[in-house]
Amino acid sequence: MILSPEPESAIAQGESGQTGNITFRVPREIWRIIFEPLAEEPPRWLAMMSTLCKFLHAEVEAILYRKVNIETYAGAGLPFCKAVIRCPHRALAVRELDIELWEPWASLGHLARALDAVVNLQVLTIRVEEDALRLLLNVPFRLRVLHLICETAPAFVEDILARQPGLQELGVYLRSLDPRVIEHSDRPDQDEHVTISRTDILSQLRILHVLTDQFPLGSILHPYHVTHLSFGTAHHDDIAHALALFCDQLVALKVGRCIDYNCTDACFWPASMFVGIGRPLLRLQYVEVQDELDWNMDIYPDGELYIPSGATSCPAIKALIWLPYGVDLEMLEDLAVDERKSLRFYAQNLFSSWTGLERFVTVQLEDLDQVTLPGMPPDTGEGVLCKTYDVPRGFERGEDGSMVGPRATPFSLQEWRDYPRM
Repeated sequence: MILSPEPESAIAQGESGQTGNITFRVPREIWRIIFEPLAEEPPRWLAMMSTLCKFLHAEVEAILYRKVNIETYAGAGLPFCKAVIRCPHRALAVRELDIELWEPWASLGHLARALDAVVNLQVLTIRVEEDALRLLLNVPFRLRVLHLICETAPAFVEDILARQPGLQELGVYLRSLDPRVIEHSDRPDQDEHVTISRTDILSQLRILHVLTDQFPLGSILHPYHVTHLSFGTAHHDDIAHALALFCDQLVALKVGRCIDYNCTDACFWPASMFVGIGRPLLRLQYVEVQDELDWNMDIYPDGELYIPSGATSCPAIKALIWLPYGVDLEMLEDLAVDERKSLRFYAQNLFSSWTGLERFVTVQLEDLDQVTLPGMPPDTGEGVLCKTYDVPRGFERGEDGSMVGPRATPFSLQEWRDYPRM
């Protein structure tokens, strides 16, 4: 005896299961409740379960095809495209798609047909050659999240964005698509870049990620409605442009700073990037600063704190997270030669100047691993740009207003999404 769904089920298209003359009709909502928890199971286990019978096959496929990650150099791109073209119920199930085309692919026609079929797609990460991005100019789906990863920004990028009026999160990453290439070329001049400036697009955009070594933030000329900004490999001009462009609306900010030969000792401490800003960031509550320090650099705390007053910089700030690479935080905590250069002394003055600050967390970056830097696409797995971190330690404001810490404190790389907080 096999339980079968009501005939109008949009997922199960096979024959109703029967034993003798007895058939149990189960509403599709009940089947959804039964199968939904299986979404967390390993895909291999789900695939094996789908072979038990035709009905289970259809229901499990709806789970397996919900989130798809395709790497074409592994030979998986063409079979996926044929699968969703041939079986509409598979195409309708796809909600998230991560597809990588880093080398010429002879089946762009199949990809175009597959993109036409996945009408319910909501999240797309696409790593392609510039010409292949033209496929996004005439797609039927409406995305919430789009991550574009390519070697150069196409001149028609604004037309792609215009096709997605409901886009809430956008990532733009210009880099080599070949995984064998691990170094970026020299940063090109600003006038070589395509700009994003149309005011009739991105009306719902709230979260923006940019990898700025090949796409400087200066290429974005309109603030849209961005409240959460993440950008990596940032230079002084990128930071200045971001703080000026988004100053009226920014709530959470993640910055991967390049500490290079253009920097001085004034750049050592994380709050220094707010010194001298033209207008205060009135809504900014969360700041995460990840520093990439060149080992050949000699930048040390010089006794000056470079902390602007909260009223003129970040009057609403609640959390500052600092993740330096190449800095011994334990040494800074125990620095006894000159207390004015110690981490504790800096934290005390930070809480004094930023009266709304609730926590100042320091995270010691260690060896290469899988922590995604600001402005990086999700799940890159690229050790060149990813690092592990030690146990986060934090200073907090006590109930009486005094500083407490340092002590072990919880921290998540996704914490910035929890803001604004009342």
